[in-house]
Amino acid sequence: MAVLTLAQFANRLRVTDYTFEPSENVQTTQSIGGITYRVSRGPILWSGSITCSAYTHDGQAQLSALIDKIKRPGNQFLFTPPLRSKPKSFVTGNNLSNVQIDGVQAAGYNIKLKGLPPNFVLTEGDYLSFNLNGIHRIYRVVTAVTASATGTATVEVNIPLASGG
Repeated sequence: MAVLTLAQFANRLRVTDYTFEPSENVQTTQSIGGITYRVSRGPILWSGSITCSAYTHDGQAQLSALIDKIKRPGNQFLFTPPLRSKPKSFVTGNNLSNVQIDGVQAAGYNIKLKGLPPNFVLTEGDYLSFNLNGIHRIYRVVTAVTASATGTATVEVNIPLASGG
């Protein structure tokens, strides 16, 4: 199994347009008495499509070989949405390289972060990406939050974490 970095895969594509959304895993049913039940079925997976600008014949051959590589079972690639690679409130001078998961996480939709710039704002729609337990994961912020003066924040995200994640 190989995980292709941004430099090995996504940055080599000349993306002109893309879609990128998590899959739906909620099933809704209704009882005879009118009670509605909602349950989660299976994992949420990110999926999307990309459109690339034209390539030369040689470039097309290289792109096809690259795509063949990621089609192998077990291979994965990292992806950063090009239009949202930084939080909306990011300004030059903000240092986000020290942002980390803050301790062991509880199951649910909240991620505790540390290392944010003091009073930094994460807004709805911002993406977070982390390597948790050896697995690269991407989340979308669903509720705006402002970091404390010490750079900590609890962020509500779109995909639940498993206990200890």
